[in-house]
Amino acid sequence: MKNIFNSKNLTKVLYLISFICLGITVSFFLQYKFENTRLIKVAEKEIEGQAGAAGYSINGKLGKIQNKVDYLVEDLSKESPYEQGRLLDSLRGIMYSNPAFVEVGIAYKPFAYDENIRLFGVAYILEKKQLKHIRLDEKQDYTDPEVHWYNEPINKGALWLEPVFDQSRKEMLVTYAAPLIRKVDSTNHVIGVFYLTISFDFFSRALNKLDLGERGYSFLVSSNSRYILYPDISYLGKSGHETGPLKWITNKSSKISPNQSPSTDKSIFQKFIDKDTRLESFLFLKAIPITSWQLGVSFVRDDYVMSSFIAKRKIVHIRYLLGIAILFFVIPFMRMHKQDTEAFWKLSIAYSVFCFYALLTILQATLTFPAAENYDRKRITHQYSLNQFKLEHTKQSMYNSNNLPLFIPTGVYIQSITFLNANNVRLTGYIWQRYTDGIHNSISRGFVMPESEDAEIEQAYHQKIDDNELIGWKFRVILNEKFDYAHFPFARENIWIQLWHKDFYRNVILIPDLEDYQQTNPSALPGLLQGLEIPGWELESTYFSYRIQSYKTNFGLKDYSGLTNFPELFFNIHIVKEITDPLVTHIIPISVIIIMLFAILLLTNKDARKKGLLGFNTMSVIASCAGFFLVVVFSHIDFREGLSTKGIVYIEYYYFITYVLILSVALNSLIYSLTDNRFVHYKNNKLVQMLFLPVILTIILLLTLMNFY
Repeated sequence: MKNIFNSKNLTKVLYLISFICLGITVSFFLQYKFENTRLIKVAEKEIEGQAGAAGYSINGKLGKIQNKVDYLVEDLSKESPYEQGRLLDSLRGIMYSNPAFVEVGIAYKPFAYDENIRLFGVAYILEKKQLKHIRLDEKQDYTDPEVHWYNEPINKGALWLEPVFDQSRKEMLVTYAAPLIRKVDSTNHVIGVFYLTISFDFFSRALNKLDLGERGYSFLVSSNSRYILYPDISYLGKSGHETGPLKWITNKSSKISPNQSPSTDKSIFQKFIDKDTRLESFLFLKAIPITSWQLGVSFVRDDYVMSSFIAKRKIVHIRYLLGIAILFFVIPFMRMHKQDTEAFWKLSIAYSVFCFYALLTILQATLTFPAAENYDRKRITHQYSLNQFKLEHTKQSMYNSNNLPLFIPTGVYIQSITFLNANNVRLTGYIWQRYTDGIHNSISRGFVMPESEDAEIEQAYHQKIDDNELIGWKFRVILNEKFDYAHFPFARENIWIQLWHKDFYRNVILIPDLEDYQQTNPSALPGLLQGLEIPGWELESTYFSYRIQSYKTNFGLKDYSGLTNFPELFFNIHIVKEITDPLVTHIIPISVIIIMLFAILLLTNKDARKKGLLGFNTMSVIASCAGFFLVVVFSHIDFREGLSTKGIVYIEYYYFITYVLILSVALNSLIYSLTDNRFVHYKNNKLVQMLFLPVILTIILLLTLMNFY
């Protein structure tokens, strides 16, 4: 019979298969890259359109304010400065025209108002929602060169001043100032300054409409590259040279610098690594022409590329095809035509290496591309998604019951997380709520944790500021989470806190108080104590979400308003199991036992001299296997007691395989010693030895694919 391994045609076939697999690998890889690039390009165009619309809206608002002030200045310049009644009425009317206006005033040059009065200036200022009239000349000598709102328009004409951070309001303010000009004998004379100060809440509404994925955010930068609107208020007023995305993109040979401003007809698009979230992101900059500000939009790459499920499978396909191509390419070099033991050992080792490579590939892909989360929950990660939820639920509530829902801003802050056992978790922290007089007068104060055990809740603080009421509670609670450990130790779990309002039966809906968090990006872990650690777990993300729930009871309440499609608020903490602990306590010991079983197989020999040197006999093999079995079974029992879960988890397959191997090695020794089985006795058990690792790794690979592919 002709030796099939000596066939040149077979060698050609192996090479052909190798190159075909390699070609398909390259094709799949290019397709994968092209698809992600296409999706990013689509996202870029979509976000460019949104940012352009937002920038146009902000520029339009600035232009309207500027035109309004210029018109008033022109009108006031025609009047005598002595007509205080018209002057004060004009200022007061401006303040009432827009809730974003925080201050408006007029300051005259020395002796311009009255030749007997050096300085005269009046203003209206909004403080604690109350409009107050003040005299600017009594407050300060505004002619001092350090008073920019007065001196810059005097010297430069009408302009937008550099925005400043108001410590008392904890927000950025911007002022538009214009000189008051009176024509005397055909000559223009500057007699004072008119100014209007605006809160940046006026512009944040336009940015809150941007849909930037779950982890994107937007911001504004002044003409001096200072952050004037940013999700994290600690950035406000800071220079782009020092921190934030403008610095991050200039640390890596960027095409732009922090003080570069895009032209009015162009935008800037740059890839960078967000230092706050450690995620690959893209930055889009668009100019606001009227002020030379920049509108910045940052979005995370992973929010717009192909889904994790599809990406994971494509990566696995690419790497498996590459592995197959290499395996078929090296087989001809093993000189299989000799049909000797060495050649078959090489084939066994090559196939085992391929299986091990394939196993690592699927596990690494599982860690890199997490499984999709529950689709029955709506994530709330920024103001846009919150506004969308409120609008949708208001429409639904009006349709179902013709009643408007009452929304209660609610915040969560977690100080500690402790696993009491595999499923019970103890949490401590704070929960706060905000109520508004005239809206929430008729409802109770407080919340309910319906899934909690042994909850300890006590009021920690209570503040009343104007018509706003803030109440905070300190809590200590035990939650029974019922985690799914099927993929342990490659587990991703979600610790959630379910929250109802006390008057949940009255169409009262809790909403995330996003404004009280410096960042709402899930990767930045909003709502967690900085530096919080959970032994054996890594914190991945935190966010609020809603689950729409329909109940089959009215809880005995005839006027219950939440019977169907009632949104329940959840605060979610995503955690990932650390691999180190289970690797050291389970995988490595099992691997060592498997290697020792393999070593026992290698010692199998009937040669009397070698048998004496190696100490091989059936009873010693069985004794060794019995010892291994006791070690493995006690480790397995300890694992099951600690996990306390139903069903079989992934890591237990390694225990089951080890049980089978222990039994197989013992049976192999008996068969080898007591029978003349040709398969077992072929060259002193060489077939069993060469098949040992390939069979084990093949089984592990198939079980892994069943669980994670």
